[in-house]
Amino acid sequence: MELANRAQKLTKVGIDTPAHIDSIAATGNTDTPGGTEYNITLTVTPSGGAACQLTTNQYIYPSNPCAADENVTVKVDPDDPNVVMIFGHA
Repeated sequence: MELANRAQKLTKVGIDTPAHIDSIAATGNTDTPGGTEYNITLTVTPSGGAACQLTTNQYIYPSNPCAADENVTVKVDPDDPNVVMIFGHA
């Protein structure tokens, strides 16, 4: 439920920001639609700010896979820059 609430908020108010996947590791958790939960370490580069590395967890689906060393777009929570989710490939 926490991940769903985070995704809903970021869809509405998240700031699109470039990021790079440094590492990605499955947690072993899956959901009914077929996603696998991953712990993902990213280097996020906000516009006008310094790059920072952070780790988040997110379900990834086979129809839209992600891999280490891939550039992606994340949405960053404007209230907490440590809260992000991947929303697309760069």
